[in-house]
Amino acid sequence: MVNRLFAINWISFFLWFMLISFVIIPFGGVIDMSTAFVTPLLITQALNLLIDTSLPIIFRRETLRASKLAKKIMKANPAETLLALSEYHSSFENLLSQSPSSRSLAFETKIELQMMTPIRIPYLEEALEVSIPTLEGFENQNYFMTADDVLEESQLPLYNAFPDYLRMVIQYGYVVMFSVVWPFCAMAAFANNVIHIQNSFYKLVLLRRRPVPRKANSIGQWEKMLFITLFLAIFVVVGLICVSTGELEYFISECTALERFNGKDFSMGPEFSCLSISSRFIVALVLEHVAFLIVYMLMDFISDTPASVRTSFERKKELIRRAICGQAAPTTPKSGSSGIQIHHGAKSFETA
Repeated sequence: MVNRLFAINWISFFLWFMLISFVIIPFGGVIDMSTAFVTPLLITQALNLLIDTSLPIIFRRETLRASKLAKKIMKANPAETLLALSEYHSSFENLLSQSPSSRSLAFETKIELQMMTPIRIPYLEEALEVSIPTLEGFENQNYFMTADDVLEESQLPLYNAFPDYLRMVIQYGYVVMFSVVWPFCAMAAFANNVIHIQNSFYKLVLLRRRPVPRKANSIGQWEKMLFITLFLAIFVVVGLICVSTGELEYFISECTALERFNGKDFSMGPEFSCLSISSRFIVALVLEHVAFLIVYMLMDFISDTPASVRTSFERKKELIRRAICGQAAPTTPKSGSSGIQIHHGAKSFETA
Protein backbone atom coordinates (compact mmCIF):
# COMPACT_ATOMS: atom_id res chain seq x y z
CA MET A 1 0.00 0.00 0.00
CA VAL A 2 2.80 2.42 0.86
CA ASN A 3 4.52 1.67 -2.44
CA ARG A 4 1.39 2.38 -4.48
CA LEU A 5 0.52 5.58 -2.66
CA PHE A 6 4.11 6.77 -2.89
CA ALA A 7 4.21 6.09 -6.63
CA ILE A 8 0.94 7.97 -7.20
CA ASN A 9 2.04 10.96 -5.13
CA TRP A 10 5.51 10.99 -6.66
CA ILE A 11 4.02 11.17 -10.15
CA SER A 12 1.54 13.87 -9.16
CA PHE A 13 4.24 16.01 -7.53
CA PHE A 14 7.08 15.64 -10.03
CA LEU A 15 5.47 14.91 -13.40
CA TRP A 16 5.07 18.63 -14.16
CA PHE A 17 8.73 19.31 -13.42
CA MET A 18 9.84 16.33 -15.52
CA LEU A 19 7.81 17.52 -18.51
CA ILE A 20 9.32 20.99 -18.23
CA SER A 21 12.86 19.64 -17.87
CA PHE A 22 12.99 16.97 -20.54
CA VAL A 23 10.20 17.82 -23.02
CA ILE A 24 9.27 21.50 -23.09
CA ILE A 25 12.71 23.07 -22.61
CA PRO A 26 14.83 20.81 -24.89
CA PHE A 27 12.28 20.54 -27.70
CA GLY A 28 9.91 23.47 -27.14
CA GLY A 29 10.19 27.18 -26.59
CA VAL A 30 12.69 29.07 -24.47
CA ILE A 31 11.67 28.97 -20.81
CA ASP A 32 13.63 30.30 -17.86
CA MET A 33 14.36 27.27 -15.69
CA SER A 34 14.56 29.29 -12.48
CA THR A 35 11.10 30.78 -13.06
CA ALA A 36 9.61 27.50 -14.25
CA PHE A 37 10.86 25.59 -11.22
CA VAL A 38 11.07 28.06 -8.35
CA THR A 39 7.66 29.67 -8.75
CA PRO A 40 5.57 26.43 -8.78
CA LEU A 41 7.73 24.93 -6.05
CA LEU A 42 7.33 27.89 -3.70
CA ILE A 43 3.63 28.34 -4.45
CA THR A 44 2.91 24.63 -3.97
CA GLN A 45 4.81 24.43 -0.70
CA ALA A 46 3.29 27.67 0.58
CA LEU A 47 -0.26 26.51 -0.18
CA ASN A 48 0.30 23.10 1.41
CA LEU A 49 1.83 24.73 4.47
CA LEU A 50 -1.04 27.22 4.72
CA ILE A 51 -3.66 24.49 4.48
CA ASP A 52 -1.92 22.17 6.95
CA THR A 53 -1.29 24.96 9.46
CA SER A 54 -4.25 27.33 9.23
CA LEU A 55 -7.20 24.97 8.80
CA PRO A 56 -6.53 22.85 11.94
CA ILE A 57 -6.09 26.00 14.02
CA ILE A 58 -9.32 27.52 12.68
CA PHE A 59 -11.28 24.30 13.29
CA ARG A 60 -9.89 24.03 16.81
CA ARG A 61 -10.75 27.63 17.69
CA GLU A 62 -14.29 27.31 16.34
CA THR A 63 -14.81 24.06 18.26
CA LEU A 64 -13.61 25.62 21.51
CA ARG A 65 -15.73 28.71 20.92
CA ALA A 66 -18.85 26.62 20.34
CA SER A 67 -18.11 24.49 23.41
CA LYS A 68 -17.63 27.54 25.64
CA LEU A 69 -20.82 29.11 24.30
CA ALA A 70 -22.79 25.92 24.98
CA LYS A 71 -21.46 25.67 28.56
CA LYS A 72 -22.22 29.34 29.14
CA ILE A 73 -25.81 28.89 27.99
CA MET A 74 -26.22 25.82 30.20
CA LYS A 75 -24.93 27.63 33.28
CA ALA A 76 -27.00 30.75 32.59
CA ASN A 77 -30.28 28.88 32.06
CA PRO A 78 -30.13 25.56 33.93
CA ALA A 79 -33.91 25.14 34.02
CA GLU A 80 -34.30 25.65 30.29
CA THR A 81 -31.35 23.35 29.68
CA LEU A 82 -32.89 20.53 31.72
CA LEU A 83 -36.23 21.09 29.98
CA ALA A 84 -34.56 20.88 26.59
CA LEU A 85 -32.78 17.70 27.65
CA SER A 86 -36.04 16.16 28.79
CA GLU A 87 -37.73 17.04 25.51
CA TYR A 88 -34.75 15.64 23.60
CA HIS A 89 -34.93 12.31 25.43
CA SER A 90 -38.71 12.09 25.25
CA SER A 91 -38.63 12.56 21.48
CA PHE A 92 -36.63 9.34 21.13
CA GLU A 93 -38.57 7.21 23.64
CA ASN A 94 -40.58 5.54 20.89
CA LEU A 95 -37.43 4.58 18.99
CA LEU A 96 -35.65 3.11 22.00
CA SER A 97 -37.72 -0.04 22.33
CA GLN A 98 -35.12 -1.91 24.35
CA SER A 99 -34.71 0.80 26.97
CA PRO A 100 -36.42 0.14 30.32
CA SER A 101 -39.71 1.96 30.76
CA SER A 102 -38.95 2.68 34.40
CA ARG A 103 -36.17 5.10 33.47
CA SER A 104 -37.34 8.41 34.88
CA LEU A 105 -36.53 11.99 34.00
CA ALA A 106 -34.57 12.36 37.23
CA PHE A 107 -32.27 9.54 36.17
CA GLU A 108 -31.71 11.13 32.75
CA THR A 109 -31.09 14.50 34.34
CA LYS A 110 -28.63 12.96 36.77
CA ILE A 111 -26.65 11.45 33.91
CA GLU A 112 -26.51 14.75 32.05
CA LEU A 113 -25.39 16.60 35.16
CA GLN A 114 -22.70 14.01 35.81
CA MET A 115 -21.45 14.47 32.27
CA MET A 116 -20.88 18.15 33.08
CA THR A 117 -19.14 17.39 36.38
CA PRO A 118 -15.32 17.59 36.46
CA ILE A 119 -13.42 14.33 36.89
CA ARG A 120 -11.31 14.41 40.06
CA ILE A 121 -8.71 11.75 40.85
CA PRO A 122 -9.52 11.56 44.62
CA TYR A 123 -13.18 10.82 43.86
CA LEU A 124 -12.18 8.00 41.53
CA GLU A 125 -9.73 6.56 44.08
CA GLU A 126 -12.39 6.62 46.78
CA ALA A 127 -15.05 5.07 44.56
CA LEU A 128 -12.83 2.38 43.03
CA GLU A 129 -10.73 1.81 46.19
CA VAL A 130 -7.51 1.90 44.20
CA SER A 131 -4.50 4.18 44.05
CA ILE A 132 -4.17 6.01 40.74
CA PRO A 133 -0.60 7.25 40.01
CA THR A 134 -0.56 10.85 38.82
CA LEU A 135 2.05 13.18 37.38
CA GLU A 136 3.80 15.08 40.18
CA GLY A 137 4.99 18.62 39.77
CA PHE A 138 2.49 19.56 37.07
CA GLU A 139 2.51 23.34 36.83
CA ASN A 140 -1.20 23.83 36.09
CA GLN A 141 -2.85 22.11 39.05
CA ASN A 142 -6.23 23.72 38.32
CA TYR A 143 -6.62 21.99 34.97
CA PHE A 144 -9.34 19.38 34.81
CA MET A 145 -11.44 17.64 32.18
CA THR A 146 -15.13 16.97 32.20
CA ALA A 147 -16.67 13.73 31.02
CA ASP A 148 -17.77 15.52 27.86
CA ASP A 149 -14.17 16.46 27.16
CA VAL A 150 -13.02 12.86 27.64
CA LEU A 151 -15.71 11.50 25.33
CA GLU A 152 -15.00 14.19 22.77
CA GLU A 153 -11.29 13.37 22.81
CA SER A 154 -12.00 9.65 22.46
CA GLN A 155 -13.93 10.36 19.25
CA LEU A 156 -11.11 12.32 17.62
CA PRO A 157 -9.50 10.72 14.55
CA LEU A 158 -6.40 8.63 15.01
CA TYR A 159 -3.04 10.15 14.20
CA ASN A 160 -1.82 8.95 10.81
CA ALA A 161 1.91 9.23 10.22
CA PHE A 162 1.65 8.53 6.48
CA PRO A 163 1.19 12.21 5.40
CA ASP A 164 4.19 13.26 7.49
CA TYR A 165 6.42 10.54 6.05
CA LEU A 166 5.21 11.32 2.55
CA ARG A 167 5.86 15.03 2.98
CA MET A 168 9.39 14.41 4.22
CA VAL A 169 10.20 12.08 1.33
CA ILE A 170 8.78 14.56 -1.18
CA GLN A 171 10.87 17.33 0.38
CA TYR A 172 13.90 15.07 0.14
CA GLY A 173 13.10 14.51 -3.53
CA TYR A 174 12.89 18.25 -4.19
CA VAL A 175 16.27 18.82 -2.55
CA VAL A 176 18.25 16.00 -4.18
CA MET A 177 16.74 16.43 -7.64
CA PHE A 178 16.29 20.15 -8.18
CA SER A 179 19.03 21.80 -6.14
CA VAL A 180 21.07 21.86 -9.35
CA VAL A 181 18.47 24.29 -10.75
CA TRP A 182 17.81 26.33 -7.61
CA PRO A 183 20.55 26.09 -4.93
CA PHE A 184 18.27 27.54 -2.24
CA CYS A 185 15.91 24.57 -2.50
CA ALA A 186 17.40 22.98 0.63
CA MET A 187 16.95 26.20 2.62
CA ALA A 188 13.32 26.49 1.54
CA ALA A 189 12.69 22.85 2.46
CA PHE A 190 14.32 23.36 5.88
CA ALA A 191 12.18 26.42 6.66
CA ASN A 192 9.06 24.57 5.53
CA ASN A 193 9.87 21.54 7.67
CA VAL A 194 10.55 23.62 10.79
CA ILE A 195 7.11 25.20 10.54
CA HIS A 196 5.48 21.88 9.68
CA ILE A 197 7.01 20.15 12.72
CA GLN A 198 5.47 22.75 15.04
CA ASN A 199 2.15 22.28 13.29
CA SER A 200 2.46 18.50 13.72
CA PHE A 201 3.02 18.99 17.47
CA TYR A 202 -0.14 21.08 17.67
CA LYS A 203 -2.12 18.57 15.62
CA LEU A 204 -0.87 15.57 17.62
CA VAL A 205 -1.60 17.14 21.02
CA LEU A 206 -4.92 18.88 20.38
CA LEU A 207 -6.53 17.59 17.21
CA ARG A 208 -5.89 13.84 17.33
CA ARG A 209 -6.57 11.02 19.73
CA ARG A 210 -3.71 10.26 22.08
CA PRO A 211 -1.53 7.69 20.31
CA VAL A 212 -0.38 4.49 21.94
CA PRO A 213 3.45 4.38 22.03
CA ARG A 214 4.83 1.52 19.98
CA LYS A 215 8.41 0.43 19.54
CA ALA A 216 9.79 0.49 15.99
CA ASN A 217 13.20 -0.63 14.78
CA SER A 218 13.13 1.56 11.66
CA ILE A 219 10.84 3.68 9.50
CA GLY A 220 9.82 0.58 7.56
CA GLN A 221 8.99 0.90 3.87
CA TRP A 222 9.85 4.58 3.87
CA GLU A 223 13.54 3.72 4.07
CA LYS A 224 13.18 1.93 0.74
CA MET A 225 11.31 4.95 -0.64
CA LEU A 226 14.26 7.17 0.30
CA PHE A 227 16.67 4.88 -1.56
CA ILE A 228 14.39 4.84 -4.60
CA THR A 229 14.20 8.64 -4.54
CA LEU A 230 17.99 8.84 -4.29
CA PHE A 231 18.56 6.55 -7.28
CA LEU A 232 15.95 8.37 -9.37
CA ALA A 233 17.59 11.66 -8.41
CA ILE A 234 20.86 10.51 -9.99
CA PHE A 235 19.21 10.18 -13.40
CA VAL A 236 17.27 13.43 -12.97
CA VAL A 237 20.32 15.47 -11.96
CA VAL A 238 22.43 14.03 -14.78
CA GLY A 239 19.62 14.79 -17.23
CA LEU A 240 19.27 18.35 -15.96
CA ILE A 241 23.01 18.96 -16.31
CA CYS A 242 23.41 17.40 -19.75
CA VAL A 243 20.08 18.17 -21.42
CA SER A 244 17.96 20.83 -19.75
CA THR A 245 19.91 23.51 -17.90
CA GLY A 246 22.76 24.25 -20.30
CA GLU A 247 25.37 23.83 -17.56
CA LEU A 248 27.34 21.37 -19.68
CA GLU A 249 27.92 24.06 -22.32
CA TYR A 250 30.07 26.09 -19.93
CA PHE A 251 32.80 23.44 -20.12
CA ILE A 252 33.08 23.75 -23.93
CA SER A 253 34.77 26.79 -25.43
CA GLU A 254 32.72 26.68 -28.64
CA CYS A 255 29.53 27.06 -26.62
CA THR A 256 30.74 29.80 -24.28
CA ALA A 257 31.83 31.86 -27.31
CA LEU A 258 28.21 32.17 -28.41
CA GLU A 259 26.47 35.47 -27.79
CA ARG A 260 23.66 33.78 -25.88
CA PHE A 261 25.94 32.75 -23.04
CA ASN A 262 27.58 36.18 -22.72
CA GLY A 263 24.65 38.54 -23.27
CA LYS A 264 21.94 39.88 -21.03
CA ASP A 265 19.30 37.57 -22.54
CA PHE A 266 20.76 34.47 -20.91
CA SER A 267 18.30 31.80 -19.83
CA MET A 268 18.92 28.29 -18.58
CA GLY A 269 18.51 25.89 -21.49
CA PRO A 270 20.49 23.63 -23.84
CA GLU A 271 22.27 24.74 -27.01
CA PHE A 272 22.22 21.83 -29.45
CA SER A 273 24.11 23.75 -32.16
CA CYS A 274 27.45 23.45 -30.35
CA LEU A 275 26.94 20.09 -28.63
CA SER A 276 25.11 17.20 -30.28
CA ILE A 277 22.71 14.83 -28.59
CA SER A 278 25.11 11.88 -28.96
CA SER A 279 27.86 13.78 -27.13
CA ARG A 280 25.44 14.70 -24.37
CA PHE A 281 24.39 11.06 -24.05
CA ILE A 282 28.02 9.93 -23.64
CA VAL A 283 28.68 12.56 -20.97
CA ALA A 284 25.45 11.64 -19.18
CA LEU A 285 26.44 7.96 -19.20
CA VAL A 286 29.83 8.76 -17.64
CA LEU A 287 28.33 11.07 -15.00
CA GLU A 288 25.68 8.51 -14.13
CA HIS A 289 28.29 5.78 -13.53
CA VAL A 290 30.44 8.12 -11.44
CA ALA A 291 27.43 9.14 -9.34
CA PHE A 292 26.43 5.52 -8.71
CA LEU A 293 30.01 4.72 -7.72
CA ILE A 294 30.08 7.59 -5.22
CA VAL A 295 26.74 6.54 -3.74
CA TYR A 296 27.90 2.93 -3.44
CA MET A 297 31.14 3.95 -1.72
CA LEU A 298 29.31 6.18 0.75
CA MET A 299 26.77 3.48 1.58
CA ASP A 300 29.49 0.84 1.94
CA PHE A 301 32.06 2.82 3.92
CA ILE A 302 29.74 4.77 6.22
CA SER A 303 28.09 2.43 8.71
CA ASP A 304 24.57 2.87 10.01
CA THR A 305 25.80 2.30 13.58
CA PRO A 306 28.17 4.77 15.31
CA ALA A 307 31.63 3.52 16.21
CA SER A 308 31.04 3.91 19.96
CA VAL A 309 27.90 1.76 19.78
CA ARG A 310 29.69 -0.91 17.75
CA THR A 311 32.58 -1.00 20.22
CA SER A 312 30.24 -1.33 23.19
CA PHE A 313 28.24 -4.03 21.44
CA GLU A 314 31.33 -6.06 20.54
CA ARG A 315 32.64 -5.80 24.12
CA LYS A 316 29.35 -7.05 25.54
CA LYS A 317 29.40 -9.97 23.11
CA GLU A 318 32.94 -10.81 24.19
CA LEU A 319 31.99 -10.66 27.88
CA ILE A 320 29.03 -12.95 27.29
CA ARG A 321 31.18 -15.39 25.32
CA ARG A 322 33.84 -15.50 28.05
CA ALA A 323 31.20 -15.89 30.76
CA ILE A 324 29.72 -18.87 28.94
CA CYS A 325 33.13 -20.44 28.28
CA GLY A 326 34.37 -19.75 31.82
CA GLN A 327 37.32 -17.63 30.74
CA ALA A 328 38.66 -14.56 32.49
CA ALA A 329 37.74 -11.32 30.78
CA PRO A 330 40.45 -8.70 30.25
CA THR A 331 40.05 -5.74 32.57
CA THR A 332 40.66 -2.14 31.61
CA PRO A 333 41.58 -0.31 34.83
CA LYS A 334 40.09 3.14 35.26
CA SER A 335 40.84 5.65 37.95
CA GLY A 336 38.10 5.99 40.54
CA SER A 337 36.00 3.11 39.16
CA SER A 338 35.28 -0.16 40.86
CA GLY A 339 34.96 -3.45 39.02
CA ILE A 340 31.82 -5.56 38.90
CA GLN A 341 32.15 -9.20 39.92
CA ILE A 342 30.68 -11.71 37.47
CA HIS A 343 30.47 -15.23 38.91
CA HIS A 344 30.24 -18.29 36.74
CA GLY A 345 30.17 -21.43 38.81
CA ALA A 346 33.37 -21.62 40.86
CA LYS A 347 35.13 -19.02 38.73
CA SER A 348 34.72 -15.27 38.71
CA PHE A 349 36.19 -12.31 36.89
CA GLU A 350 35.84 -8.56 36.97
CA THR A 351 34.63 -6.12 34.36
CA ALA A 352 35.53 -2.46 34.29
